[in-house]
Amino acid sequence: MRSCTASDSGIERLAASRANYTQARDLFARLVGESHPMFGQAVAGIGAVDVKAGAFAAALQHCQQALEILEATYGPDHLYVIQPLLGLARAQAGSGDTEAARATFERLRGLAERLSLVHPMAAEAFEGVGEFLASTGDVAGARALFERAVAVYVAAQGRDHGPQAPAAVRAGELAAQAGERAAAEEWFERVLALAHARPEARAAAALGLAKLLATRADQAARLCELLKEASALAVTDPRRGEVEALRIASCPEGQVTSAVGQGRGLR
Repeated sequence: MRSCTASDSGIERLAASRANYTQARDLFARLVGESHPMFGQAVAGIGAVDVKAGAFAAALQHCQQALEILEATYGPDHLYVIQPLLGLARAQAGSGDTEAARATFERLRGLAERLSLVHPMAAEAFEGVGEFLASTGDVAGARALFERAVAVYVAAQGRDHGPQAPAAVRAGELAAQAGERAAAEEWFERVLALAHARPEARAAAALGLAKLLATRADQAARLCELLKEASALAVTDPRRGEVEALRIASCPEGQVTSAVGQGRGLR
């Protein structure tokens, strides 16, 4: 019998989430009709799950349907339009329609900027556009949007709140890619200092910082502890190969310290 893996668990969570949204959609269809925004929000949820599952054709259909329903109710410049618009843009990009995705992401960015909201949905919009820009090679533009997303999360939820962590990790990775080592270290330290960051975000930050410290002999002990935390990356994550290569090259078997999470962070 095949053992359960993180990948299996992720697939199961997506299936359960899609089933819940589908049940809600069907219930709202009976109770309030298919033009009601509650129906539209459920359809948008299905589309978001489809994107995560890589079912881009289904995602295009569901996100477009949800967008039309919510725009008809709230107009084109409302907070509730962000979710289906972000799903649509990601589905277009995943389907290989880069130009359509670019146009939709630009609309999404303009909407988030016009709303000037201190709300996690606005932060998610900036993250989505940032990821698209990063995929096109616009490192500076992407980094600015991830940094903006962090600022929105902090303003909305507080400096120590965990949801900022993935955007902070991406800001650090892009700073490292641009050769700005000090800025990258600060972003990764910030994530490791958060009390409620999700394990996968902490693991990514630990790997990012470990790569920066790998050439520093005075940081050998901390490097090995960072790599230990980075091993929490999902078994399907291709970065696990980097973790193992650094561990073999840098860490004697059994070397452990308690240095993770004791960095300076951003002030």
